[in-house]
Amino acid sequence: MFKINRNSFFTGFSPVWAAILLSALYWLYLMPITFPLMVNDSLGYRDLGQRIMSHGVFSYLNGGVNREPLYPCFLALAMWLGKLVRMDYQLVQYVMQFTLLLATQFIMVEVLRWLKINKWIIAGTVLYFGFSPAVIGAAASGWSEVLTFPLGIGVIFILCQFWEALAPDGKHRFKLAVTAAALCFIMCLVKSVFEYVAILLVVLLFVLAFLALDRKRYLAPLIVFTLVLFGGILSYKTASYFANGEFTLSQQSAFGKYAFYASTVSKTRPFTMKDVKSGLLNATGGSLCDRWDPEGCARWKLTVVDGIALEKQKELAGRKDKESVLGGLIVQNLTAHPFRFAALYGTELIGMFFWESSREGFVVFPALVVRILKNPFWEVWIIYIVGILTLSAVALGAGYCWRRFSKVSLLQDRAFIFLVFSGLVVFSFLGGTALIFLLKRYVYPFVPVYLVIIGWAIQQVFLQKAGYGSETK
Repeated sequence: MFKINRNSFFTGFSPVWAAILLSALYWLYLMPITFPLMVNDSLGYRDLGQRIMSHGVFSYLNGGVNREPLYPCFLALAMWLGKLVRMDYQLVQYVMQFTLLLATQFIMVEVLRWLKINKWIIAGTVLYFGFSPAVIGAAASGWSEVLTFPLGIGVIFILCQFWEALAPDGKHRFKLAVTAAALCFIMCLVKSVFEYVAILLVVLLFVLAFLALDRKRYLAPLIVFTLVLFGGILSYKTASYFANGEFTLSQQSAFGKYAFYASTVSKTRPFTMKDVKSGLLNATGGSLCDRWDPEGCARWKLTVVDGIALEKQKELAGRKDKESVLGGLIVQNLTAHPFRFAALYGTELIGMFFWESSREGFVVFPALVVRILKNPFWEVWIIYIVGILTLSAVALGAGYCWRRFSKVSLLQDRAFIFLVFSGLVVFSFLGGTALIFLLKRYVYPFVPVYLVIIGWAIQQVFLQKAGYGSETK
């Protein structure tokens, strides 16, 4: 599946190897002297990890699935290994989490090579990933997002390979169908919102296959993909129901109905242009908003949405008709002020492109790194440089797909295929998340995808005439 061509960058001097080595040296420097602040979500994940470590996975199910299960299991493994080698589990956790960054770099290299990107662009792309303040902050924290770095790009890449296998000259259709479905299911066990993305993926695959492929080749593999994916999801939800009475991947997704109601309340209140400006500042600058416009940014805090949601949850507790009441209130808010909701939703959605930040992680870095990150370039300008690059690359990709949409592109143009699957996964995941609230770290699963698209866009603009980046296989 992920085949490595040893005759490219794995022999002799290679800028790609140099980029990976420099990243690894930086991580080795950070690991012993960097540690997370155990607050908010980190505490919850740690406690769940300790429960699984002490009493097993079934104790997690019996206690209520108040988080997705994979990251607590990951922490439990780190605790078990730490106990085995008589080492602080957090150091073991760091080694495991930075190893995930290394795995992500290798997947990014394979995707960029698959797209026939110039080796120097590949090197620059993986080097930036290795030194990105946002990526390092996520890897050094107690957040589950670190698991999604390899999964996000891996899911999209394996979907592209699965799609190629459905073409007339494709191979291993059923093997790739099962692999792609398994990766999508694993992603659901880290971020439960991916369950809804999975539904859209299945629809997209069937629609694209109907437009471009012979039914005899695509029907059986797509049915296998669908059965394996939703068989996994339903099996887990059924186990949860018998263990604790909740038919869900996570109680976070169950609470999401109340959070969506709270979002419709927050986003349909009257607003001024000053509110929109503070919203854009919050979406792009993140925690910088507190420094530049603390009063205006107060409206855009997650605590506002959480407060409204918790209040409504308490109000409806014990009522048998709470689902219908909540649904009615959501519809009422949306139909009463659709323009307000759309305007503020769009304002918040801009944040999906401005993912970089040196201030978002709850991490204690060594003094030298702190001094560097407090430099205006890393503290402010990098956010907007990378954000504008991301937005521009995505816009270029959208234009590319619009101009080239055809049966031939669906079958032969790898860039087109990658951009289509990336667009569906990223926009459905983040668009759905922004319906409630979009924190910067919710964008992290797709940082590797964004960087690959930026690398592709740089080649399109500057190197295409030199013959790089063939549009076909």
